[in-house]
Amino acid sequence: LSLFLSCSPHILLTQKQKKTIELKKEISFLLKDPSIANAHVGIYVESIKEGKVLYARNPFKLMVPASNMKLFTTATALVKLGPDFRFRTKIGYRGTLIDSVLNGDLIIIGAGDPSISGKFYNNDRLAIFKNWADSLKTKGIKIINGQIIADESFFKDPKLGEGWDWDDEPYWYCAKISALALNDNCVDIAVWPDSLPGESVHVQMFPQYDKIKIINKAKTVKSTIPQELQVTRLHGRDTILVTGAMNINADTLWESISVQHPVRYFLDVLKETLQQEGIRCNREVRIAEYSKITSKDSLKLLFVHQSPPLSELIKVVNKISHNFYAEQILKTLGARFKG
Repeated sequence: LSLFLSCSPHILLTQKQKKTIELKKEISFLLKDPSIANAHVGIYVESIKEGKVLYARNPFKLMVPASNMKLFTTATALVKLGPDFRFRTKIGYRGTLIDSVLNGDLIIIGAGDPSISGKFYNNDRLAIFKNWADSLKTKGIKIINGQIIADESFFKDPKLGEGWDWDDEPYWYCAKISALALNDNCVDIAVWPDSLPGESVHVQMFPQYDKIKIINKAKTVKSTIPQELQVTRLHGRDTILVTGAMNINADTLWESISVQHPVRYFLDVLKETLQQEGIRCNREVRIAEYSKITSKDSLKLLFVHQSPPLSELIKVVNKISHNFYAEQILKTLGARFKG
């Protein structure tokens, strides 16, 4: 009995030790999955309270961190900006407003809002622009005799993330970064088969944008023929190419394709939306820094559009693993805190 008691502290495991052993067993079980037999795996688990390593496997192996880096971006944003932070896009004008006519320019000052899209507005990509049109009419503006000017100077170049592959540029996960952005700086392409084999597939773009050309070379094929369909954008051009074959009984395919000139896209679609909502725009759009074309005092603020809170936006970043949202937030941190 005496011998047993003297050895018992070494024989009986503590609850913590049992949990650590169980953790190792569970991780080892997961790593035996044949589907990851050729994968590179690195794991490091440490108790912050005790400073003890609970599990380690290849802890110093260099790997591409990929989307895990978004956690650092969103954590930093929550600390520095706060969960209630909202992006603020200012809409103002210079000139005079007489009898529902703006004899001057409408000026949109961007601050990096990634959410000017349908994500938070029942998938209506133009909902925010329609709201702006209502606000302008409420302010008494029905005719704009000047230009619609976009100020995107809040962000500096480059517009693409460092290390991104050039051949990924056409796709939504490599959309360009800009202080004014519409629909994640993408157009959404819907492709569906014709009712007859051998006929061209049907293609539609949302929102409609006439400066983007679609070349449709894809055909509808019988259901017995393998489907090979590709939707891409020609490098450096606003030309979307649809190629390959689509099964006659296939569901509609959706692909988000990035635009080559994001701010020009933002302005053109805004102008078109305003006109569809009953506001006549008599001149062209323009990209310029408002402080260089007008004094600060001469800019008259009409209203400010606010994004959903950061606490909602980071759900898009982390759950969808959305590169564009992550880059917009990172650029905002740089602009606000480092100029």
